[in-house]
Amino acid sequence: YTLKRSKRKTIGIQISDSAEVIITAPLHARNSVISDVIEAKSNWIDSKLKVIKERQQSFKPKIYTNGESFDFLGKAYPLDILDGSNPITLSSTSLSIGISKPKKSVKTENELIRAKIIKWYREQAQQYLDNRAHQLAYEIGVTPILIKEKAFKRSWGMCHSNGKIFINYKLIMAPHEIVDYVIIHELCHLQHPNHSKYFWSLVAKHCPDYKKHRNWLKDHGHKLDL
Repeated sequence: YTLKRSKRKTIGIQISDSAEVIITAPLHARNSVISDVIEAKSNWIDSKLKVIKERQQSFKPKIYTNGESFDFLGKAYPLDILDGSNPITLSSTSLSIGISKPKKSVKTENELIRAKIIKWYREQAQQYLDNRAHQLAYEIGVTPILIKEKAFKRSWGMCHSNGKIFINYKLIMAPHEIVDYVIIHELCHLQHPNHSKYFWSLVAKHCPDYKKHRNWLKDHGHKLDL
């Protein structure tokens, strides 16, 4: 497990989506006391780890072949691989990509498709997240100075004290309401840079179903991958 000490008064235990056990403890908490808490919560930790590992085992990584399903804003689209260097296009029925492998390329066709798809997803995420975040910021009454997509490994968003907000580009695969929740969550940090009751009250005001959306990410977030 990973131990993090801070000015908090109690010992907390978190299990990340990557099955990492994170212990947060007061600065001067004795190691023996921390060990006792971990031991007391061992059954709970084991059950959480079991659920996460089952999710990981059920997840099938993308192989970038014709007909494979790709999600965009909550809807699944089959991949349609075409000859040539046509740009990626999203229609009501498919995600189409043109691919032509350069003669001197050491990459396989699947690797070229993956790189092209990730680039497209990041571009689409930047455009969508920027537009939607500014709409929601106006409703909340805050003014971010930057909205930027980013490739996070362990989080869906981040808000800096300087007003810059970063959102995981893979979130563009989730349904609209899930994307809105994460954006609202980060925007609310501009008023409350913590997770106090005032922060959650503001989140609830603009996203009444935030608990449901947060649970959706816990249950399905591992599937949002390329």
